[in-house]
Amino acid sequence: MSTEWIVRLARPGDIPRLAELCGQLGYPSETAQVQQRFDLIAASTQQAILVVEHSRDGVVGWAHVLRQCFLESDPFAELGGLVVSERHRRTGVGRALMAGVEEWCAQQGIESIRLRSNTIRHAAHRFYQQMGFTVEKTQYTFVKRLGPAGEKP
Repeated sequence: MSTEWIVRLARPGDIPRLAELCGQLGYPSETAQVQQRFDLIAASTQQAILVVEHSRDGVVGWAHVLRQCFLESDPFAELGGLVVSERHRRTGVGRALMAGVEEWCAQQGIESIRLRSNTIRHAAHRFYQQMGFTVEKTQYTFVKRLGPAGEKP
């Protein structure tokens, strides 16, 4: 890993940059929206947001990892998202983030990581395969929008 960056847990001061990177991932988000999401995640012991902080450029990537537990399977970690700034892609930042995710998993006693990736993200697929991930299955994602909490349909 480069001495130009460190992997650490995200802090509240990182939120504007995290929001910017959400947009680069394809999910444009206002800083206030990311603040609300960050607060929920930070309050949980079952999730973490890791960042790579570059010595000159500040936060250049983030990864969100969460512990999942379903009745039908042993606990596992899920990569909720990972993004590296366009300028820092293919420099080892993604690998550093994944190493941080794996370290977090080890600390949590979690033995496997799952992730989902849009079918059009071919470069991401190659990256994850290089990191040792294998395609286990393909599936559809179904969503039903319910509207604001407490509002009757």
